[in-house]
Amino acid sequence: MLKALSSSSCSSSDAEEEVRNEKSDSSTASSVPVKILSNEEKNKLSASILKAELLGNMELASELKKRLDASNKLSIASQSPGSKERKKNVGRDEDEDEILMMRDMKGNVRPYPEQKHHAEIDGGRRRKKHKVETHKDGVRVKYFEDDDRHTMKSLYEQEKLRRDWDGDAAMFNKLASKAMQQLDDDEYAIDDELLAKESRKKSDLFIESKQKQRAIIDQKKMAQKIESCQSCFNNTEKHLIVSIGSKVYLSLPRSKSMVDGHCLIVPMQHTCQSNSCDEDVYQEIMAYKKSLVAMFKENDEDIVFMETCKNLPSYPHLTIECIPLPREEGDMAPIYFKKALMECDSEWSQNKKLIEIKNKTIRQSVPTGFPYFHVAFGLDEGYAHVIEDENKFPQYFGREVVGGMLDIDATLWRKPRIEKIEEQIIKVTNFAKRWKPHDFSLPKSK
Repeated sequence: MLKALSSSSCSSSDAEEEVRNEKSDSSTASSVPVKILSNEEKNKLSASILKAELLGNMELASELKKRLDASNKLSIASQSPGSKERKKNVGRDEDEDEILMMRDMKGNVRPYPEQKHHAEIDGGRRRKKHKVETHKDGVRVKYFEDDDRHTMKSLYEQEKLRRDWDGDAAMFNKLASKAMQQLDDDEYAIDDELLAKESRKKSDLFIESKQKQRAIIDQKKMAQKIESCQSCFNNTEKHLIVSIGSKVYLSLPRSKSMVDGHCLIVPMQHTCQSNSCDEDVYQEIMAYKKSLVAMFKENDEDIVFMETCKNLPSYPHLTIECIPLPREEGDMAPIYFKKALMECDSEWSQNKKLIEIKNKTIRQSVPTGFPYFHVAFGLDEGYAHVIEDENKFPQYFGREVVGGMLDIDATLWRKPRIEKIEEQIIKVTNFAKRWKPHDFSLPKSK
């Protein structure tokens, strides 16, 4: 088992060198105070642990495990209430600034912009309103105080950073408040209405504070999701991993496979969509696809790659399912999926039901932040579908289509059972033997 995995995950020379470097780092770890590691550092440390175990260096593996466990304990302790003394022992300064991230309306995660408007409230009291100079030399230069505060660039940035539901919420609040703004005075002029509207307008500082508060809540939710994500490299079951690249790994499913050779392509870092991941991650995903196509071609088999991206507010982990098919079924697969996609979801849709991807990639076909389903047939990018009603589109949609093609029992694609660890080890060992000649992460023998 260990030999099969080691041959498919990394070369012995490279692994030994990395383990030697990690060993030199761990020898000095006793003199360095333990600190909370970032997710990227945890993933690198987990990869070093796995490589040390594969090379039989159990002493180094145990040391690295202790280091990882100590960091996890400190992370949990720092989040518990009343843990000031514990935070002092963490290898960070308490006053160290943390970069606040936020998700825009397209689903992109970016640093929160610097606050532009500072304290308008002094000592807990509102500052007095001062008279606005609206005329200069007898010519009107502005109507309200903030007329020259925003530029086209700043307004464009605000529009890009706002959420999809911001506009809906603002419209709802406006409609709901109309009943309270009805006035019976016939002499009420339009100028009075403009002034009243301006007085009801919320300050820029208030809006920025609400946006910042929302960004903090979203970042906490994202951190909790990443901490408990079973697909992140730090948390996944290592005995299911067949190959480890620099950004992506290849593993087998925990549950019973639909067919022999059913596998998963998963990025190490937490990312939600293949059309929003980093370019180097996407290129490595494509490299794994090419190697899998070549591997199954030897047995006269085709392969389909399926990605179901939905429930984006819950930050799902990108997982691409790879299912081999016999040659005859593989030739008919585009017809089956085309028919299924045309009939899925609601009858009336705002987006095109079937997006044929020709001479481009999924990253150029579906905008970032949209839930979608993508199926590729070998190296052909295949079809994409924008999911409009996520409640009507099941997570197992792609597996259901393949199950109908191969006449597979519904228990294998709807809710497959979790296999025993002995069955998983046998499955991984057999797959690793077939995969080894096509593993691009291994250096080519001279």
